[in-house]
Amino acid sequence: MKVKKLVKFILIPIFRILRIFVRKSNIALFVSSDLYRYSGNTKYLYEYFTLHSTDDCYWITESDQVIKYLKLKDYNYISNQNPFKKLLIILKSRTIYSSGTSFYDPLGLISSDKNIIKICTMHGTGPKLTIERTRDLKKTIKLITDINSYDFVSLSTEYARQVVGVNQLVLPNSKIKILGTPKQDVLNNKEYTSKKYNEKNIVKQLYGDIYKNQKIIYYAPTFREYKSKLPIATLEHFNEKDFDNFLKKNNLLFIYSYHSMSNFNAALNDTNNIRFIDINENHLFDNIQLMTEIDLLIGDYSTLTTDFSILKKPQLFVMLDYKKIKDTKGFAEDLKKILPGRDVKTYKELCNLILESINNSQAYLNEFNKSIVELSEKYIEDYDTGSCKKFLNFHNSIEK
Repeated sequence: MKVKKLVKFILIPIFRILRIFVRKSNIALFVSSDLYRYSGNTKYLYEYFTLHSTDDCYWITESDQVIKYLKLKDYNYISNQNPFKKLLIILKSRTIYSSGTSFYDPLGLISSDKNIIKICTMHGTGPKLTIERTRDLKKTIKLITDINSYDFVSLSTEYARQVVGVNQLVLPNSKIKILGTPKQDVLNNKEYTSKKYNEKNIVKQLYGDIYKNQKIIYYAPTFREYKSKLPIATLEHFNEKDFDNFLKKNNLLFIYSYHSMSNFNAALNDTNNIRFIDINENHLFDNIQLMTEIDLLIGDYSTLTTDFSILKKPQLFVMLDYKKIKDTKGFAEDLKKILPGRDVKTYKELCNLILESINNSQAYLNEFNKSIVELSEKYIEDYDTGSCKKFLNFHNSIEK
């Protein structure tokens, strides 16, 4: 630790002096909230900019899996495999796009450079977006300070500007731009989603010859700071073996994944019907792509709920700890009032609702269309233009 501090102490002034002699170029940097992930808003924005922008675009990563993928695509990246190139590109860059509450900032080179415009795409959109009011006031203030360290923060609607941007993130209106959610562009492309649904590439990779046109369920519980069982396993009378048999009997496959920082202390065992995707091992996994292949989403508080509602397919919710989440983290507004699906309380109810939702999706749409419309009006932009294109237009305007 002392060696690291010493190295930083020596390098920081050197690179800040170098900045004086390095000429800025039209270089845009893109990074996820995790240097080992390739997914989310910044992924879709990076690929769009690479194809449509005149800027040189670079993805920042430390993942060998991601680097291999980017090399195959002939896309630019920077990593610690070549630290001097990485630092030179950062010094020459004009913009950085990040999806996290704070942006990547090696040696403080980005935060200290007023000529690098920092733009937050947000990781998603919906009632979950809040600043947690912790008992440690310093932690809460740091979260607010971090998000306010961006020059601009993108939200999806004017409603979200007020409810999320101003009320929750304590952002000044001058920093908030209504540019949408880049990852939702593909979900709004019906031709693309239909093609992906029929191809089932991710499902086939997970199941191989086991996949025989079964209906697909994806379970995506959101991040919780406290330790707990997998929420679905806390349903009254839930039994893992019984659930596996239920899936087999009804010709269903069940895929689940969760946030890399989640503290779930137990998982379901992989079987012929159940598959777990460990995102710490699968750096290229993209839940938006998986959404295009599935028939039913089981979730809770995640902004994936908003994303999936675009596809107008059934959703179920397992939220037995709703009061605890509401009391500790809270929501921009009461999620239950606009929930686009049933709130499941017991294992028996789970099984019944899975069959009802999958076998009669139109009945689901009839019952929850009002909630889907309300969620869309509040947190999903008008996609006549597309979010990525809006970002590019904005990018070009600030570089002039």
